Amino acid sequence: VEATLKLTPLPVTQAGLRVLYRDADAAAAAVSRLMAQPVVPTRLEFMDARSLELLRRNGADVPEAGAMLLVEADGDHDTLPYLLQALATAAEGDGLLALDVAMEGAAREKLWAARKALSPALRSIAPGKINEDVVVPVSRIPDLVAGVQALARDYSLTIVTFGHAGNGNLHVNILYHPDDADENARAHAALPKIFELTL
Repeated sequence: VEATLKLTPLPVTQAGLRVLYRDADAAAAAVSRLMAQPVVPTRLEFMDARSLELLRRNGADVPEAGAMLLVEADGDHDTLPYLLQALATAAEGDGLLALDVAMEGAAREKLWAARKALSPALRSIAPGKINEDVVVPVSRIPDLVAGVQALARDYSLTIVTFGHAGNGNLHVNILYHPDDADENARAHAALPKIFELTL
């Protein structure tokens, strides 16, 4: 058995955008625009309002917003500014609140540190967590996010959604108190609805 691997060289330089939106629908629509670019982001992370609230509660410097995207681009010193500008233009649209550029260094690292801190911080909301990774076509992310928000309302649950929007993979986290029989039942009843929605 033989395998031949083609490796991509490490990028010369990287930079990121932090983009805040009025609501999850606006951010999800921007994901579709960003992924329709001739040169797509190397990383694209989505966080809903609950995620941002949790980051603030844990000391991260994140403004209030309905949703946030973290967009990462790779390139060289000549091309990266043009790539960032194209991605920033795609990120603009209805519901945009703020767009900040973080070039190399501490500012960029701070952005990704906030994202990495998110998953462990979920336990501060509730001791029970049902975490499912679901994947839909990027163009259907707005429908998935809207549907999850509707399920959270219908079942009176906290559901935190974030993840790798660039490939349509979102982490849907149903948070609940296992010792509350009613809430426990609602959480487990909501789970198959998440799968139905995804399908």
